[in-house]
Amino acid sequence: MYSTQTLAEDIGSNQLILTLDCDDVDSGVNGNIVYDIVNVNGLSASSEFSLHASTGELTTGTLDYESENEFNIAIKAADEGSPARSVSIYIPIILTDVNEGAPSFTAPPSNGYNYDLAEATSVGDVVYTAIAVDTADIDNITYSISSTGSTFIIDSFSGVLYLNEALNYGSVSSYSVDITAADSSLSTTRTIDFTILDSNDHSPVFSPSVYSVTLTENSALGDTVTTLTASDEDS
Repeated sequence: MYSTQTLAEDIGSNQLILTLDCDDVDSGVNGNIVYDIVNVNGLSASSEFSLHASTGELTTGTLDYESENEFNIAIKAADEGSPARSVSIYIPIILTDVNEGAPSFTAPPSNGYNYDLAEATSVGDVVYTAIAVDTADIDNITYSISSTGSTFIIDSFSGVLYLNEALNYGSVSSYSVDITAADSSLSTTRTIDFTILDSNDHSPVFSPSVYSVTLTENSALGDTVTTLTASDEDS
């Protein structure tokens, strides 16, 4: 038996695994050696491997870790004498998994990824939850954000996005948050847009705060006494 051969799932087709070396002391046709795959995991037909009949070169075919990842190849080397003599060996092969797909976010809601966020939202409130799936590495998805400074923070394991700083519509009226879902080697980024809704959080203020008016005794009905001025910081 040959030692176990370890192959990466993405090695590709027609790649050389090893070359068999079998000697026959006979000469002429009695010494001509022909190689053949008898079976792979007990099955006579296999698309995973090929064997050159005369050179003994064992090469890859179509490999898929998820379909099959351990193989035991039975190979026969026979001479062309009459009667033919042969010898058989087994070659064990193990496939290693390859990360073939980046995480993908779940389908967007009807509003796409656009959300309204009240200016009065409290620090620490949940404003969004990112959900990504990864068939190849489902238990190892982590989340991160960029492009927002410290206004938002995200739980790297749950994908929950929190408000981290008080909002001020007068300063910033919208945010675009880039959320990245990553597995051990690949990642996907989704942009979430927040529109800040202005809150009525200020009362009107008179300017000046105190008015002093002097009226004459003969002021007529309907005369202007003074003009009041008030302002409101809300937009």
